[in-house]
Amino acid sequence: MRPSAPVPQQWFARWSVPGDVTVLWEPHVHWFIRANFFHVLGSDDCLLVDSGLGLARLNTHLADLLDRPAQLLLTHGHYDHAGGAFEFEDRIGHLGDDAAFRAAARPRLRRRDFPRHLLTELEERGYAIPHDLLDAHPRTGFDAERHVACPAAPYRAVDDGEEIEAAGRSFRVVHLPGHSPGSIGLFEERTGYLFSGDVIYDGPLFDSLPESSRHDYVKSVRTLRRLPVTLVFPGHGPILDRRRMVALIDRYLASMGAP
Repeated sequence: MRPSAPVPQQWFARWSVPGDVTVLWEPHVHWFIRANFFHVLGSDDCLLVDSGLGLARLNTHLADLLDRPAQLLLTHGHYDHAGGAFEFEDRIGHLGDDAAFRAAARPRLRRRDFPRHLLTELEERGYAIPHDLLDAHPRTGFDAERHVACPAAPYRAVDDGEEIEAAGRSFRVVHLPGHSPGSIGLFEERTGYLFSGDVIYDGPLFDSLPESSRHDYVKSVRTLRRLPVTLVFPGHGPILDRRRMVALIDRYLASMGAP
């Protein structure tokens, strides 16, 4: 990244949707690692689902949203979702991704940061990874080559079926391993809203990472198909309705030769 890269006044973009949910993302990050994360507003507290790359301070750039106590739910431990977790005291995650939460990870912000075998797989799937995955700097003096994300541990471990009370609402944890061992979704029975992380989104699903399991992935998307979901708030890409979610699941199952 050239030292002269611009520093935008606002690092995060946002979009408010019905149900007091705000979709957040980092527009100056290449779309391949540009993850969605979500803020759910309550009268006395709030819930944050994932935390972006951790390149810019959430509590500074999103001060108007984070003006009350916040619980952070991490859908999994990958750096594009857990990078900002260190800013929050009340962190929630699954033990299956414990190693990832405890690691001081170096985010892959340049093409040369990716292992050759992973680049080959990405290109076979139609992903073109540019030399730089940032078109701006989050702050003056930022160095993509030296940046290391702070660990997300310690955190409060949760498992399948546990209830999380936050923002005046009740959510159920759904363990959805496959993309990673500790991938979880957060489901609200009252609205049918599902925060899915990287288990389902509108794009090629990653089930061949070193920590992935295709066997578990098939079981997890079948679990999703049975849930009375109305809207999916995914880790990447657009919000999905139930019809699109089912179509994506069925396409994945067909690609696996699974009925």
